[in-house]
Amino acid sequence: MISARRRLLRIRLLLLWRPALTRRQILAAGAAVLLGFGSVASWRAAHSDMALAAARPDQLLTLLDSLNSRSQRLQAEQRQLAVTRQRLESGSNAAAITEARRRLQVLSVLAGTVQATGPGVTIVISDPDRIIPSSVLLDTVQELRDAGAEAIQIGKVRVVANTWFADIASGGVRVSGTPMQPPYTIAAVGDGATMKTALGIPGGIIDSVTAAGGSVRVAAGRSVTVSAVAPAR
Repeated sequence: MISARRRLLRIRLLLLWRPALTRRQILAAGAAVLLGFGSVASWRAAHSDMALAAARPDQLLTLLDSLNSRSQRLQAEQRQLAVTRQRLESGSNAAAITEARRRLQVLSVLAGTVQATGPGVTIVISDPDRIIPSSVLLDTVQELRDAGAEAIQIGKVRVVANTWFADIASGGVRVSGTPMQPPYTIAAVGDGATMKTALGIPGGIIDSVTAAGGSVRVAAGRSVTVSAVAPAR
């Protein structure tokens, strides 16, 4: 009986000492969370602006030209899609079959189930001390995708949506389970000039690799082949 009363007394004391959350406190906490997200977004935007501000005039001009070329290609693709839609709406079976085949080819390249050949870049990342982490390769892939890469290959591994990266304790990285040792060779099909400029912006991949003790060679070409394909699932 005494122990039960003591437990009841302890519970009452805990309730008395526990601070009650008021509506104002909850709103303040929510505002703090939103402010935190806003601060992170602002930092990222400022970091990107600083990188562009530190770029040389020739780099900015090259990037601008590449963006203009990409914009023109997108506008041309938009016009082509409008024409295709008109043909499909007219009920032409031949146009529907042609468009279906084209879409199948595009989706197959994005899914990594077929090879891809076209203009692009070849990147070689040297790491003599084997200290560059796998996150650098992931950042490189993200930079290439942001710059419009349509197909990417690292070593003999095709990079697709579910590709993952991990460090090897003794040095090197794993790409979707495949161990790789430096130098790392990356092939990407897309606008070579845009991708090369994006990788060379101050504070980007080339600077990150150089700061870690490695080096990067980027070569743009009119014909780059991504021969690796994603395994069937």
